[in-house]
Amino acid sequence: MSKKKKDKKSVNSGPLEWLYINEDCPSTRRLYEQLKDDEGMTAEFWDLAGVLEISGSETGFYLEESEEEGVWWVTLSPGNQDESAGLMQKMQELCGGSFMVDE
Repeated sequence: MSKKKKDKKSVNSGPLEWLYINEDCPSTRRLYEQLKDDEGMTAEFWDLAGVLEISGSETGFYLEESEEEGVWWVTLSPGNQDESAGLMQKMQELCGGSFMVDE
């Protein structure tokens, strides 16, 4: 009797709360405009709430405007940690800025 190995995906077990800092892109709308046409992610923007959702095929994250210009609160959705990291890296490549763990 053979057992099939299941592919294990890295599930978010680390911090789910981060900060995104980008002094060169001070508005959530501008971030959205830079990300909305990328084929590797989906970007949705809620102007009144000041929230940008970035998602991949299995997971994603939300960016919420903070009181400081150029700083966003980031909340990762539970799910595939590798995909979340890839989305964050792609966003940095397209928009600049840095993600930091909020401790």
